[in-house]
Amino acid sequence: MTEPVRVEVKTASPYPVVIGRGLLGDLVAEFDGARTGIEYGANDTFSANATLGRAGPGYALTASAGRVRSRGISAYAQGTEPDGFRQSYASLRGRIDLGQDVTLVAAGRYADSRVDFDGFPPPTYTFADTPEYQTTRQGSGRVGLDYAGRSLTLKLGLAYSDTRRGYFDDATSTAPSFATTGQSWRADFSGQAGLADALTLNFGADSEWTRFATSFDPRRTARLSSAHALLGYHAGGLHLSAGVRADDHDRFGTHWTFGANGTVALAAELRLRASYGEGFKAPTLYQLYGYGGNLQLRPETSRAYEAGLEQGLPGGSRLALTLFRRDSRDLIDYRYPTGYFNTGRTRAEGLELEAGWALTGNLRARAVYSHLTATDRTSGKDLPRRPHDTVSAGLDWNVAGSGVQLGADLRLAGQSFDDSANALRLGGYGVLTLRASVPLGDRYELYGRIENVTDARYQTVADYGTYRRSAFVGVRTRW
Repeated sequence: MTEPVRVEVKTASPYPVVIGRGLLGDLVAEFDGARTGIEYGANDTFSANATLGRAGPGYALTASAGRVRSRGISAYAQGTEPDGFRQSYASLRGRIDLGQDVTLVAAGRYADSRVDFDGFPPPTYTFADTPEYQTTRQGSGRVGLDYAGRSLTLKLGLAYSDTRRGYFDDATSTAPSFATTGQSWRADFSGQAGLADALTLNFGADSEWTRFATSFDPRRTARLSSAHALLGYHAGGLHLSAGVRADDHDRFGTHWTFGANGTVALAAELRLRASYGEGFKAPTLYQLYGYGGNLQLRPETSRAYEAGLEQGLPGGSRLALTLFRRDSRDLIDYRYPTGYFNTGRTRAEGLELEAGWALTGNLRARAVYSHLTATDRTSGKDLPRRPHDTVSAGLDWNVAGSGVQLGADLRLAGQSFDDSANALRLGGYGVLTLRASVPLGDRYELYGRIENVTDARYQTVADYGTYRRSAFVGVRTRW
């Protein structure tokens, strides 16, 4: 069994793996009826889902379930063994109005997944095809009370999450060679009060208790309690907010952070905006005690600055320019085989230019260009896998009178380095997607897309595979 933690490196996977969506606060909207979808495409990828909703005076209930599977591609770029993925999931969400502006809300979700991956087998311990795979079973839920008064809103809730992962050497394994379990309880309270016509106060507090264990390590626990307050002033073309947050960790002590933002109307459709924010993030129990764990890790801290102009144009078009900088200390990174470590001082700064055009009544275009310089201020080297220049653009056309929708999306990324020493360069790339949808009556929709139309060969992580040209077709229904 090779080191298991690399599966948790988000950029190392050639395809997205979504195990859960928090505690379901924003998974589905309330509606009355049924919606289904089915899709099939490249690499024997299949997905199906169904959602049932019932809403009436004083109540709403939504249930959904689905399954996704894919033969996948080799995680190792030069490999021939496909690394597949499958997931089954189900969720339930509801609310009941109790009267006196009080609502009971509850949600729950369960997901069961498996993802294949490649590793570092003996005797060379270099990246190669392996038959290893990981299973994950995750359940989460939240129950709460919401109060919505005329000038005061309150939310109170209790949430629980349980995640169990197993790492297997191959398909013949009857038991995992490495396993982890993690649970968390979280109590939260938040609210908003209207203090005057133009003055609002947002406030809240929460506390989370987590525990974590592995096949070879005893159970470890942590507690993080937080409180925040944000005062806002909103009048005419001026919007100002400032707040403070306190985080108390049972291992790393108490940390105070401050934030402020504001926008002001300079002229018709022209706005100036600016913000400042501080951040704090304690190491997770896995980073401290799991595979490659480091008990000497320090919390991440940061200061972020942003300023920009936004200009509205006739017909719904807009232009926006944003300048930003983020200074961080002790960012937590991972390097095989040494494990987790702090990177010291880093800085990410640059600009973002965003535009949206209404070319005609049925044709819209959008584009975002970002220039980023992200460096380790101790060594002066670029941070890994941060291209200096990226572009995303899109075109959407609603064919008049037919309901047909056509679109294209383009993603461009410049060169970057794969390692902190800046010795291994990753080439730039461009990926084009074409998509279309056709209504079939009032209840059905046929859609399709082609990803990586030009069949570009590229890597976002050295030696890890990415998808070539892929086509997908599907049907959505609603009642």
